[in-house]
Amino acid sequence: MPDYVQEYIRSKRRAKYSPSSLLGYVHEYLKFFNWLLSEGVADYEDIKSIPYSVLETLSKETVELYREHIESEDIRTEKEKTKFPPAPVRRRSKDTVDRNINALISLSSYLTTETENEDGECYFFEMSLVKLSNVKNKKLPVAELLR
Repeated sequence: MPDYVQEYIRSKRRAKYSPSSLLGYVHEYLKFFNWLLSEGVADYEDIKSIPYSVLETLSKETVELYREHIESEDIRTEKEKTKFPPAPVRRRSKDTVDRNINALISLSSYLTTETENEDGECYFFEMSLVKLSNVKNKKLPVAELLR
């Protein structure tokens, strides 16, 4: 995991988040960072190398594509896909998609409000501001677009 995600997990551990919640967050972040790499959104050697600036500059379209990906991905195991007859296609539930998105919202909130760089400022002032097509000149952080 990138340093800033490890820092986030340590912070939430100190805040007494349950180990199962933290493990769930780690799984959601692995899914997200692997998607960033596989789609070429982040052109880095591995997940650990992805800087937080990649998250800071995500476009609304990229965020929507990720949400579509996790909603439509076939989550059957290889065994389920290759057995005869193959198991029916399975998708994530709405609650599972929401949990994934909430994990990203929590990370973005942490990076915009609780972190501190060497200058004593948060890593981001605002997370990935993007122009919304339906509201002229209105901008919102990506965390709001994920909701």
